[in-house]
Amino acid sequence: MLKVMICDDSAFMRKIFSDTVEADSELTVVDTAYNGQNLLDKLEKEKIDLLMLDIEMPVLNGLETLKIVKEKYSDLPVIMVSALDNSETVFKALDIGAFDFIPKPGGSISLNIDSIKEELLTKLKAAHQSKKERLNKPVKITKKIKDFPIVAIGTSSGGPRALSTLLSGIPDNFPAAFVIVQHMPAGFTKTLADRLDTLSGLNVKEAEAGDKLKRGHALLAPGDYHLEIDERGRVKLNLNPYEPEYRHLKL
Repeated sequence: MLKVMICDDSAFMRKIFSDTVEADSELTVVDTAYNGQNLLDKLEKEKIDLLMLDIEMPVLNGLETLKIVKEKYSDLPVIMVSALDNSETVFKALDIGAFDFIPKPGGSISLNIDSIKEELLTKLKAAHQSKKERLNKPVKITKKIKDFPIVAIGTSSGGPRALSTLLSGIPDNFPAAFVIVQHMPAGFTKTLADRLDTLSGLNVKEAEAGDKLKRGHALLAPGDYHLEIDERGRVKLNLNPYEPEYRHLKL
């Protein structure tokens, strides 16, 4: 059973997240902390497998705490908890070494915690699994759309960090077009695209309907949308799910 610690300055949120994690037979909450300093004190005494860390806290905020955690416990996977209007800070956390993030429930807590429950549990398990080496078999796409290669990338848990690593190694004038779907809330993908654009030799942007595939360019699907490429190599966006819990790329 994987041992989880939760750090959040709200006692109510600590309770909500603890109940959610404890409901999974593969996870257990061994302790909670109410701010960054309290967390660091507890980590000195308790060995854990996974950490959930709120961004906005008194004494030591999430980013300050994360820096210390990654210095002392570099292999400890961290899932950040963030408000939906905090995308810049989320990506700073990913730069520091957080594995991924989940949006903090807002409004009607009972409804919203249900909406992120599966995402939270999936990301916690994926964060632990990321410590193990894996080899995935590539999928070959035989449909021809353009007279140059098209690289299609689909990512979910841990995707922002993986995309940063991958795209930062691609040089200018790379002779292929990239299309990317990242499972991420609406409002975060524009920030992610802008961030990837600064890291990569590719020209990266959030996709818009009618965009054309081009060599050396990468299009990132907007949050909550599926991305399709028609026979002319133009982008189509839609909100009609092929499967409710996934974003899709269709060539």
